Amino acid sequence: MATVAYMSPEQARGEELDARTDLFSFGIVLYRDGHGRAFPFQGNTTAIIFDRNLERVARGDFPKGTQKRHRELFDRLSPGTRKGS
Repeated sequence: MATVAYMSPEQARGEELDARTDLFSFGIVLYRDGHGRAFPFQGNTTAIIFDRNLERVARGDFPKGTQKRHRELFDRLSPGTRKGS
């Protein structure tokens, strides 16, 4: 069993997994590093974390400013994509 906070929605639902699960988990690592907080889906119990993961991902509901911050991080990590580069 994987650490709940890193599980992809498919893994949380017990579905068949592929490489996208690893990408999702790696995305959680990048999120933690880029946002300076523990996890995007937090809760006091495993059930709450599962629920938030499944529901928020399905709705595309992420904390305010997440898309802007992701763009800034992408631009910093991909110098060739910056304006004027």
